[in-house]
Amino acid sequence: VTSIGSYSLLDAVVYGGYQSGVPNEGVFYAGVGDDISVRTTTGGAVSTVDPDPGSSDSIVDVVMNSNDWSNAFAVDGNQVFQTTNSGISWSDITGNLMSIAGEALQTVEYIAGPVGALVVGANFGVFTSLMSALGTWTEVGSSLPNALVYDLEYNAADDVLVAGTLGRGA
Repeated sequence: VTSIGSYSLLDAVVYGGYQSGVPNEGVFYAGVGDDISVRTTTGGAVSTVDPDPGSSDSIVDVVMNSNDWSNAFAVDGNQVFQTTNSGISWSDITGNLMSIAGEALQTVEYIAGPVGALVVGANFGVFTSLMSALGTWTEVGSSLPNALVYDLEYNAADDVLVAGTLGRGA
């Protein structure tokens, strides 16, 4: 975590995406405090929106759908948000997650595929929600320890999800 003024910079930025197989190098989503800044074209205007005006929790991670950059996800300490319209509006898809994940969410990853899923790292491990049922969360794996998960990376070529944990390695 790096601090600049009153802001702490986390891993809350994602850039470059695809839509209908066409690359868009200019798109980005970035968490800035409790807001998300979005640019949809190279050199285009940057718009900023607060996915939850009732909360001041900082956005800690963002990720785009790897097949459609207009569909993105963000997490703050206790909520998961989705946009399907390039960041113009966001909806809360937290559902039952906080009842099983512990007190804090840390990271989010999108997994493409025939089914598609969203995966979140939290205080008590890794949790997933299918794209067809966003907001209904289940724990990933039966033998993972209840560890703080600070980062998730998905490698589509190898179909491997890696979770970076505090005190337990990867």
